[in-house]
Amino acid sequence: MGAIPREQIPWLMRSSHLLFSAEVNPPCPNSVIEALACGLPVIGFETGSLAEIVQGDSGRLVPYGGNPWKLEPPDVPALAEATTEVLEDQPRFRKSAREQAESKFGLDQMMADYLKVLVG
Repeated sequence: MGAIPREQIPWLMRSSHLLFSAEVNPPCPNSVIEALACGLPVIGFETGSLAEIVQGDSGRLVPYGGNPWKLEPPDVPALAEATTEVLEDQPRFRKSAREQAESKFGLDQMMADYLKVLVG
């Protein structure tokens, strides 16, 4: 598809079925947070910060199946099984993805977290 204009990204995510987060050890992938905000479930490996971001039925994460730091082969069959589960129940996963984004990454939560750190 080439480069996508920024204003088309929400439409593209909403028209998709899921987001596969392919980064092996993501620190805080914006694309995952943006996908959840659009109600797009996320699948990926249980590496990096994904387990903190993708929780409950907002998607599915599976163990990598090897040493991700050495880029050993991942457990692709487990990833395929997780993908099938998400694709077979889109309404539940889409709803949970949006709810996860609102509860964890919404403005109210962000401000409360900042105040906890700054004020104590």
